[in-house]
Amino acid sequence: MRNLIFCHSTDYLNQLYNKINAKNKNYFENSVIFIKSEDDLILLDKKISDNAITIIQETDGFLPKFDNFKLNSRILEEYKEAELSFYSMFDYYEFGTNQIGSKDKRISYYYYLNNLINFVEKYDLKSVFFTHVPHTLIEVLVATFFKKNNLKIILTRGLPI
Repeated sequence: MRNLIFCHSTDYLNQLYNKINAKNKNYFENSVIFIKSEDDLILLDKKISDNAITIIQETDGFLPKFDNFKLNSRILEEYKEAELSFYSMFDYYEFGTNQIGSKDKRISYYYYLNNLINFVEKYDLKSVFFTHVPHTLIEVLVATFFKKNNLKIILTRGLPI
């Protein structure tokens, strides 16, 4: 079992890790951590980064790509709520002069949902931890997916260290 961590602040994550008791440190060490850049990887506490799987998010809309296509009508029906949340997030993005149509949104949703399902299965993810409020297409999709599957969601926005 692993945990997924969306880390937008390595300083915050390091401080949190250093303040918790030893028996809870394995939560962070046994995780897949999305970080923003190579610089963040360097700043991440060595104790965490040596034991966790760290993945640099190339963009805000990043999930590792999987070739295994799992989606079918049952899965799409099961995640209708996630689909609606995903589509509503497009309102917060600007695409220059290009219009994003419903077909483009649907293709994007299928792509990300498929990769998310594969990602969760590959790492046997049981919880997601956000160092911030989920606000990107992917983060909202992940939160909705985890909620639908009764997996733990931890938000620490405003939690003093």
